[in-house]
Amino acid sequence: MAPKLGISLRSLARDASDIDVRISEVAEYRPDSIELMCFAQDLIRDGKVLTHRAELIQKSLDEHGIVATMHGPISLNLLDSPDHLDQHLAVGLAYIDLG
Repeated sequence: MAPKLGISLRSLARDASDIDVRISEVAEYRPDSIELMCFAQDLIRDGKVLTHRAELIQKSLDEHGIVATMHGPISLNLLDSPDHLDQHLAVGLAYIDLG
């Protein structure tokens, strides 16, 4: 089996406005896949996916023919105070929707 190349990538702009340029840069290396660090992209607000931003990323991936995986939040604090648990759960579920 031939070795495969996967590259982790994130936008340098929190709103992902430069993601097409970043994916184009990485596409030159012809990776088998890209892992998107979505926790650093501001793709979720108030527990909801910002659809327009997610669609821009998907469009760029499709245009380059690159398979992507997603890295969500580093942690979800389900041991936080009970009044915050709904927010943590909403964010976690939004990342599942994003995926």
